[in-house]
Amino acid sequence: MRNLLVAVDFSQHTPRVLEVAEKLAREFDCPMRLVHVDDTEKPNFQEMVEIKDNEKKMEALASRMRSAGLEASAIAKKGPILESLLEEIRLHDIEHIVAGTHGHSAAKELFLGSVTKDLLRNCALPLTLVPRQERGWMRMQPAI
Repeated sequence: MRNLLVAVDFSQHTPRVLEVAEKLAREFDCPMRLVHVDDTEKPNFQEMVEIKDNEKKMEALASRMRSAGLEASAIAKKGPILESLLEEIRLHDIEHIVAGTHGHSAAKELFLGSVTKDLLRNCALPLTLVPRQERGWMRMQPAI
């Protein structure tokens, strides 16, 4: 695998998505492209502040991955989620996608099904979906 795209929504589920992505990146020895897309409309000043904040958060995530010995880059984008992700896939020669199935951003649900379904319909790449664990129905037991 050449490149891995990791869809980040800043929800409490994000650490689990990153954990799975890190394992895949290590297993396949490939770089990660961390991508956050915000499609919400806000007043101009608030939007500018939030864009800068999202860029800092994304760079911190990529930096943490690099500190763990992985090759990682990150971007925070504004626009339609599906189109923005597809653009990143094309621009960065992505071969695999990791995304959460039920994430919640501060303002709007990002990966609650419609975006995931759209990715499945519009992208012929392998897609690893990471279910959230908060409700206990997907708790994984560590192997001994």
